[in-house]
Amino acid sequence: MASTDANTPQTEFTITIPAEVKEQLREIAVLQHRKLQELVLDFLEQGIHEAMPQLKREHYFKHLREVLKGHNVPKETIDTLEDNFTF
Repeated sequence: MASTDANTPQTEFTITIPAEVKEQLREIAVLQHRKLQELVLDFLEQGIHEAMPQLKREHYFKHLREVLKGHNVPKETIDTLEDNFTF
């Protein structure tokens, strides 16, 4: 899953995590016969993939709210629309 293609632009990224989490990641990597960096990158990509639909919905409804406000749609109507279409 991780994009390690030589043609893909790469950058360094440093984070501080609890030692226990690092050890758990290392254990998973060993069990899966993978490099720690590849495992972490896969987890990050999976999290991004799972988060994107919700972020896109939030962006869409923020834009929709502004458009509807610009057309003088009552706030209660906008709230109802948003409540009915978000999950």
